[in-house]
Amino acid sequence: MDKYYFIHSFNLTMKNNILPQIDKLLQIIQEKYLGKYIVLEGLDGSGKTTIKEWLESKLTNTFSVREPGSTDFGESIRNLLLNSEFKLQSLTELFLFMASRTELLHQKIIPALQEQKIVFSDRSYISSFAYQAHPAQIDLNYFKETVAQIYQQQKIDVIVYAKIPYELGLQRSAAIRSADNMEAKGKAFYQKIEEGYNLYLANFIQEAKQLETPEYLTAAELEAVQIYRKDDSYLVILDTQHNKETVAELFVKALASLNF
Repeated sequence: MDKYYFIHSFNLTMKNNILPQIDKLLQIIQEKYLGKYIVLEGLDGSGKTTIKEWLESKLTNTFSVREPGSTDFGESIRNLLLNSEFKLQSLTELFLFMASRTELLHQKIIPALQEQKIVFSDRSYISSFAYQAHPAQIDLNYFKETVAQIYQQQKIDVIVYAKIPYELGLQRSAAIRSADNMEAKGKAFYQKIEEGYNLYLANFIQEAKQLETPEYLTAAELEAVQIYRKDDSYLVILDTQHNKETVAELFVKALASLNF
C-alpha cells in the first residue's frame, strides 16, 4: 500500500479551531455519500492511498477495494504482474488489468453500492490508461469504448486525482519501498504515465464545467483544489504536495462541497 513520508498516520494534529468544522463536514460526507463510488487516482508517491484510508477511518458503512486486486482472481493477476519474471508488453498488462477490474466491479463494487455503502477504490481503469494504454499508444477513444463495455451503466461518482510532479512521486516511492517490475522502468516511463493522466483528465475537463465557488472552499484554497462536474460525475484535482493537515482538510472540504 502507498504509505508516504509526508503523511504517515491518521493522527492528524489539526488546529483546535479547525476540528469542529472538519467534524461537521465529515458528518455531511457520511450522509451524502451512501451508495456512492469514489475513486482515488494518482502517480506512485502521490499519497492517494493514505488520504483514502484516513477518510475511511473517520466514516462508517464504507467498503474499500484496491485495483487491481480485491478478488482472488484479481490478486493472482496483481501478483503475476508485480512479480513476474516475464517482461510483458504494456498492451498485455492492460488487458490483464481490465480483466481483473471486470471481476472486481461485478463481484464486489456493484453489490456494495446496492447495499448503500460508501465505496472507496484505490485506483481504477484510469490507471490502466495512464500506466498501460497511453504508453502503448492506444487511442483514448478506443480505450473509453472498451471501458464502456465493461462498466455499462455503472459510473464513478467522484474521481479524486492526487496531483504531484512525477519526479517527486519517484522520490517519495524510492524513500520507502523497494522497486518491483512496475517501478523499475525509469523516469521516462513515469513521465509517460504523468502525460497519460494529463491527457485523460484534460478529456474529462473538456466535457465538464468547473465549480468556481464550491461551498466549503475559500478562494485561496482553490489554488490547491479544482473541481469539475460532467453530468452526475465529479473530478477533484487535489495538490498533495502540501503538509498532511492541509491535504486532509482540503480533501474533506472538497467532498463536502459536491452536490448529489
